[in-house]
Amino acid sequence: MHIHKPINADVTNDPCADANAPVPGGFAGFSSAARFIDNAGVNKISISALVAALVLAMFAGSTVVLAQNVPKPAANPTALKPAETPSTAQSQKPAAPVPKTPGAGPGDAPASTPGDVPADATSGEETEKAEEPPVDLGPLYEQEPYDLITLSATHKSKVLKVEPLDFPNRRVPEKMRPSRELKIRLWEDPETLYEVRWGAIAKIDLFEQLILKKAIELMNEGKSDEAFDYFTYLKTNDPTLPGLDAALQDFLYKEAIKKHSNQQYRGALAMLRELYHLNPQHPKVAMALGVATNKLIEQYVAKKDYASARTLVDSLARNFPEHAIVLKWTGRLKGEAEALLKTSREAFDAGDFREADRAGRKIMRIWPDLPGAKELIAAINNKYPRIVVGVNMPTPLDPFDGNCNALSADWATRRSGRLFNRTLTEYEGTGPEGGIYACPVGDMEVSELERSITLQLKPDIRWFTAVVGAKNSFPPERAGTLTGVDVARRLLTMTDPGSPAYSPTWAGLFGSVSVTDVYNVRIDLTRANVRPSALLQTVLPPYSTGKASPERLNLCNGPFSLVERQKDEAVFVANKNYFAAEKGQPREIAERVFENDREMVRALGDGRIKLIDRVNPWDLNKVRSLKGIEVRPYAVPLVHCLIPNVKKPLLSQRTFRRALIYGINRETILDHLLGGVKLAGSGLISGPFLRGESYDDPLGYAYDTTIEPRPYEPHLAIALAGVAVDLLAAAKAQAKKAADAEKTKKADKKPPEDQQPQEHPDKKDTKKNTNNTEIKIIAKLVLAYPPNEVARVACTHIKQQLKLVGIEITLRELQPGCVELVPQDVDLLYAELPMWEPVVDARELLSENGPARGASKYMDLALRQLDLATDWRQVRSKLRQIHRIAYNDVAVIPLWQLTDHFAYSRSLQGIGERPVVLYQNVEQWHVVPDQRPAK
Repeated sequence: MHIHKPINADVTNDPCADANAPVPGGFAGFSSAARFIDNAGVNKISISALVAALVLAMFAGSTVVLAQNVPKPAANPTALKPAETPSTAQSQKPAAPVPKTPGAGPGDAPASTPGDVPADATSGEETEKAEEPPVDLGPLYEQEPYDLITLSATHKSKVLKVEPLDFPNRRVPEKMRPSRELKIRLWEDPETLYEVRWGAIAKIDLFEQLILKKAIELMNEGKSDEAFDYFTYLKTNDPTLPGLDAALQDFLYKEAIKKHSNQQYRGALAMLRELYHLNPQHPKVAMALGVATNKLIEQYVAKKDYASARTLVDSLARNFPEHAIVLKWTGRLKGEAEALLKTSREAFDAGDFREADRAGRKIMRIWPDLPGAKELIAAINNKYPRIVVGVNMPTPLDPFDGNCNALSADWATRRSGRLFNRTLTEYEGTGPEGGIYACPVGDMEVSELERSITLQLKPDIRWFTAVVGAKNSFPPERAGTLTGVDVARRLLTMTDPGSPAYSPTWAGLFGSVSVTDVYNVRIDLTRANVRPSALLQTVLPPYSTGKASPERLNLCNGPFSLVERQKDEAVFVANKNYFAAEKGQPREIAERVFENDREMVRALGDGRIKLIDRVNPWDLNKVRSLKGIEVRPYAVPLVHCLIPNVKKPLLSQRTFRRALIYGINRETILDHLLGGVKLAGSGLISGPFLRGESYDDPLGYAYDTTIEPRPYEPHLAIALAGVAVDLLAAAKAQAKKAADAEKTKKADKKPPEDQQPQEHPDKKDTKKNTNNTEIKIIAKLVLAYPPNEVARVACTHIKQQLKLVGIEITLRELQPGCVELVPQDVDLLYAELPMWEPVVDARELLSENGPARGASKYMDLALRQLDLATDWRQVRSKLRQIHRIAYNDVAVIPLWQLTDHFAYSRSLQGIGERPVVLYQNVEQWHVVPDQRPAK
């Protein structure tokens, strides 16, 4: 047998020298002879010398290990077991690695593998060690790299675990001379350099190849997620590894089939596209791509998402232009679009532009590149301008027949009210003293000295029309014109306490009304008033028809009427009888409801909609960054506050209402709403009125700037809330005691002993906060809010903050529509109030009949004095007094004022610089050509 001598090794040439000498340290006596790998070397050393050294090592209690942690070795031939006879040991043919470093002692020997057994190990120890669970080293690709060398059958196919081999590009050389040596370092003995002849090597498995084998094994076992991680590692670290592409293709195809069977068609398509990227010539990829694409197209077409369906057809056609699925869906979609093109042309020629527009929009959704379609759409848009508005609060089902800017109207009602109805006077913004009001139906003149109002109506105003699908609506043939009689009767109705249109302020101010020449109306007042026009924002029902109960009619005297309503869209068409229509104005407006505000912003950016009625303040910068988009503020901010239901015992207590203010960190919430950016017209407030941007800002004529908003004081909130609850419980106990005493007296019995006050039920509950400290639940309240994102976010923060002071809040989202009063079954209402004319709005909000009902006697007196004020000096003084009373009484819980913004495409013009409501100037809207494709 030939054994290669170690390089520069200090080994005697006499194989029998000192064979029986003691071996210090176990391995020292045969360190030169033990580190060998049998590789048919050329230097000759007698077999007896090697056997002697091995026997000596065994009797010294040593274990020789040349490789360990080898996956599934056949018989662990690298370990010499103790208690073997010399003849048996002699029959072993140890491999012959040649150490580069001479003189390695026993301390340099590698540790034994889990399968190695020490010479002095007992049978019990062996059994105990064998039962130990294997150590989980994690995925193979996360372990320390190593390679495996399998020796030839001559050497019993022994497997050596070695340090990563230094091959060029980490590839095993294809042809090497058998006599040449390969330098290696054993995994368990990395400090020593060995040589092994290529002729003794059967194969070499590099670490990357081991990972690939493991990936294939996991794939075949159905462990897709684990296999994917292995393939990902290889694609990242060794993308050209032989066999990787073939295995990965097999993996992708099997995964695609699996996902398709589970109806996960998008996932299947993604896998097949990756497979095509790896191998466009794969024999099954074309057919499989067609099947998966077809399934997805069917789903998109069923949902009328033609844009996504076309995208899939185009994607498949880029790689397989003549694919059967491409031809099938191209023919089908084009066929539908051609039929619609014919319908649209016929409707256009017949003058039915709305039907032509509907068919044209379907063409643009199904197949926009159809020859002749774009030209026809352009002609239709010229005749029938249509604008899509994105909203997050749908328009109420019934048009509002009162003042759409009243405090009882929500955002959606104020927005759409201008489409349905024109009122006798309309608020157009803030002037030097109070609001500016216009009369759309004539010329109005207010005489303060004569305490009178003169109105000259425009003749032949067709004032109402039928509303499609509405009950009790006038048919078109009965449409009439507006006369002075209609105005006079409406003004009288406003003084009737039994009428829904009743206004106590107007009832106290109104003297008489007279009509001359059909269209001339004179109104005499009982006293001077600084802004009587603000009281006349009322719809004028056509009394001249003699129809009973006109307030209940579903009237429409505005520029548009509602003709179609679906779950996510309401369609308004122009009123043919509208008295103030202008040439070029929109013929149709569609309000598309978006549940996701981010999707609404995307729709504005890609041209699906022209306008967003309300942009969330934290999205302003994002929307401003969109190309071709303009963002503008509305003319007047809104007052955000919590209106307490004072009919509830706890909310009727001023102490508890104060606790609510101190328990809400309003500054933090407002900063969150604004995204940390200062916004003009927005800020904290201390009362129910708007605060101007400067001292002389006419917008803030009712606001007392000397009253600062209450600070955030959570400890004070807990104390005040506890006092309020205790007082309420004591009052209940006292009332019960008095009732029991009265019963006892009537029954001629001895009065019962004093009873302890019953604890408020809400005080019994305790909860833990994030610091695991107990929080006593002082009260449980229901907070209602309108269905918009700003209110939703704000109320969520209010709930979290009040919970920290022991007040548990249950949130309830209201349905879109008018909220006349605080719902009886809630404790608090989050309100967004248009306090644009405080001289009128103060009574509407703070009187005993307003949303914040239950006014104190001081508030009631101040409101009556405000009604009697005859000049602006008195009005300002009295309103600031009302501000202070509201602050002390906590009539409402003021939060902040917030300036809302709208956003629109620059192709839409005529909106106005700062409208009060979205549709204030809708008659002037017009669309200029937009280069973006319609969607």
